[in-house]
Amino acid sequence: LDGDMTFAETFLFNLTAPIGDGTTKGTYSTQEYVANWHNVLARCWNHENGLHTKKRIATKRHDMVRDFRAILASEFNRVHGFDNTGYTDTWSLSQKLGYTPVPTKARYYHYNPCTISEVFEQAQWIGRRKRKFGVIGKLVALGRSLLPVSLLIGSLKAAQLTQPLYLPFKVIYDLGISMGIISSLTNREAVIKP
Repeated sequence: LDGDMTFAETFLFNLTAPIGDGTTKGTYSTQEYVANWHNVLARCWNHENGLHTKKRIATKRHDMVRDFRAILASEFNRVHGFDNTGYTDTWSLSQKLGYTPVPTKARYYHYNPCTISEVFEQAQWIGRRKRKFGVIGKLVALGRSLLPVSLLIGSLKAAQLTQPLYLPFKVIYDLGISMGIISSLTNREAVIKP
């Protein structure tokens, strides 16, 4: 579990039942919801990720989930846990194990960043993550997060969503992404979540 999550009483049972009955070695949940949907920046965070409801996992994107929420300790230990790569650190398990987790209906709630400083810090952490195509991928992501692009996309999406605060959100988010990418390109130290 992440520090910014809460869950229903039946969460742990529902999450671990397929492991307990021997059906699988690891699971995740398709029932992840935004806990602080009432906050405009928390909603903007979901919009930034192409999610326009309280759900944090798109119905059509379940095949993309590589984030184990429960796993046999023996499997976790066999591959020496996940790699400390920042935002996508837990994805490294599926790469190392060679399989993805099985979906469950365990319901839980995730708090999206809901202040300007939280948006910036979380985006900076995301920016430092490993990228497909390595340095080239980071440079492409950096180009997409530059101020002119951010202003254009932020303005268009703010109008589309009829959410004026999406524009400043987008600028702060992209600034954090840019700073994280630059940091990762200039500093090879371990990536630790703020």
